[in-house]
Amino acid sequence: MKNFEYHRPSSFKEALALWEKLGEGCLYLNGGTDVVVRIKEKLEQPDHLIDLKGIPELKKIYQTEEGLFIGGGVTLKEVASFLEVGKNYPGLKEAASSIGAHQIQVRETLAGNLASSVPSADTAPILLCYEAELLAQGPAGERRLKITTFFRRPRLNSLEPGEILKEIFVP
Repeated sequence: MKNFEYHRPSSFKEALALWEKLGEGCLYLNGGTDVVVRIKEKLEQPDHLIDLKGIPELKKIYQTEEGLFIGGGVTLKEVASFLEVGKNYPGLKEAASSIGAHQIQVRETLAGNLASSVPSADTAPILLCYEAELLAQGPAGERRLKITTFFRRPRLNSLEPGEILKEIFVP
């Protein structure tokens, strides 16, 4: 495994500034269940690892009249345990609670499950059914993405370099 520098910003502004300063040798880390494996297997060899777990905005999950808002750092366990998910989005609760063992569910984020863009991403089909929207934030600002156009092919999605999957919205 190649050595890399580890960074843990406490805000989006700081995370994006790090990405802009350090360049494309950076890799974002959120839950880590996919990224850490890819680094160990030498499929990814970043110069810098930017850990997003210290950004409070990413940990928010709440329901309004408009729908459900899930921050990019909310784990599958947190999604499945959120009362409103069980009441209003039973398919999402089922998908989030059926992925992996407890050790995976408490680390893997819903955003990470989507951003990995693998065919086995168990939450993608139900979020497609619910017509979810994604909020990405990067150096060029924020943009909304329809989940129907997010996936391009296995391991490739429509996030631009430096963008963070900030929030999932389920109407």
